Amino acid sequence: LDDAVNVDLSFAREGRTAVITGRVSADLEVICQRCLEPLWIEVRSSVNLGVVTSIDEGDLLPEHYEPLLLTEARIPFGDIVEDELILAIPPIPRHADCEPAEFKTGDAAEKTSEHRNPFAELEKLKTDNS
Repeated sequence: LDDAVNVDLSFAREGRTAVITGRVSADLEVICQRCLEPLWIEVRSSVNLGVVTSIDEGDLLPEHYEPLLLTEARIPFGDIVEDELILAIPPIPRHADCEPAEFKTGDAAEKTSEHRNPFAELEKLKTDNS
């Protein structure tokens, strides 16, 4: 797998609104949320953005556009691509056939049972002083 990001975006005007449409795709390495090992996923995202300067303008966009709030004179191109890729990552990435990570129960369980109850120790001190 490579680190390439494929970007095919068009910048245009629809009426008085600047729009960005197209697709972004990449193969990304993430962490499997079950086994906590690396996982390569294929990410593909359609881009349909309407550039707006206020939230009120965003409310007026046609339904098929997501608002892209312009806060500076320029929009960093890399930020647009990065945001779209992040939004396309599954909320819980995981291998299709992996099992959840196992918790260590051997030594950790034995150590837990070796610890004494602190209140029992206090009770012992109380009865010794009586």
